[in-house]
Amino acid sequence: RNYLRVVTRNIAETGMDGVFSDEMDLRDYCPYDQAGFREYIGRKYSAAERLRRFGTADLEALSLGYHGQGALWYETQAFWSYSLGQYLRALQEEGRKVNPKFFVMANLGPFAHINGAFKRASGGKDPREWAPYCALIMFEEMQRPGQLGPGVFLDNILQFKLAFGMGFTAGTLLYYAQEAPGIELSMAESGAGGGGAFIQGGYREPASRMKYRKFFETHADLFEGYESQADVAVVY
Repeated sequence: RNYLRVVTRNIAETGMDGVFSDEMDLRDYCPYDQAGFREYIGRKYSAAERLRRFGTADLEALSLGYHGQGALWYETQAFWSYSLGQYLRALQEEGRKVNPKFFVMANLGPFAHINGAFKRASGGKDPREWAPYCALIMFEEMQRPGQLGPGVFLDNILQFKLAFGMGFTAGTLLYYAQEAPGIELSMAESGAGGGGAFIQGGYREPASRMKYRKFFETHADLFEGYESQADVAVVY
């Protein structure tokens, strides 16, 4: 973390507006994290609460858990998410020593397929812990929105609804949105999804980017006090 703070400060000093943190995944059982976990649990729960939740009030008897260990596994995920949030906070603070508007962006990974959804269940991926320190949290996807066939559509509504519900601004990196219609539809979707962003994988079709940049700059007032009116579905 200290090394990345120095890197971030150097980035800010070169005049860059922000920094992107990729591969936001934590599964560490090192002594440093074990000690941090015990401190985290000590702050979060009283001795009586620890006894009820873990069967012991002794912090030294606790260690990071594994899948299948119930409350201990849940708290392990919560600690890793908290740790990643504090890492992002450190980057933001370091950058803002140089530029008060310096921003941080993090990668939450894919969400459009089953494996991507399962990845959210481990590795400390709770964007609620990241959101206070990120201007944008990115979904990294392959597909672009559009119609595949009669009555068959692809979209990123779930990603934007998740972001809106959890209190962060989403950005969708869609690798296959490379032509003007796909780029413009992705731009429109991000606006309709709560004022997020489409992140283009490349520099094709600059006219499409400028078209939507002009729209967002001219109509920024449309997104002030924004409240979603879209239908909400329960996925189970």
